[in-house]
Amino acid sequence: MLYGSECWPLNENHERQLHSAEMRMLRCACGWTRLDRTNDSLGSTYNWAYFIPLIVLGSFFMLNLVLGVLSGEFAKERERVENRREFLKLRRQQQIERELNGYLEWIMAAEEVILKEDRTTEEEKQAILDGE
Repeated sequence: MLYGSECWPLNENHERQLHSAEMRMLRCACGWTRLDRTNDSLGSTYNWAYFIPLIVLGSFFMLNLVLGVLSGEFAKERERVENRREFLKLRRQQQIERELNGYLEWIMAAEEVILKEDRTTEEEKQAILDGE
């Protein structure tokens, strides 16, 4: 984990492909700029037709990347919240069980004290033993 994100090893082939893609994008961008300057100096009226689709498609591509990252982060956050909710529910259940066990032990200790007292009649002792 690096800065809270999962990483995987990058081999030479991946690195070469990444470098190649970066260089192609740079050449494309530089080529379009050169073409734009040429058309501006020649006075072509349709030079915008090359750049508008490039800008629109590039914007869609970047928007898709951003939305993909946001979707992944929201999914992680939802999973974290669900795990936290399950943990709190389990902890509350354990707390209730501990309190119930403590209460039952307290009741049983009180019944033992009552049974040991001299002033308790046999009928009361029998009622306690029968669970009434």
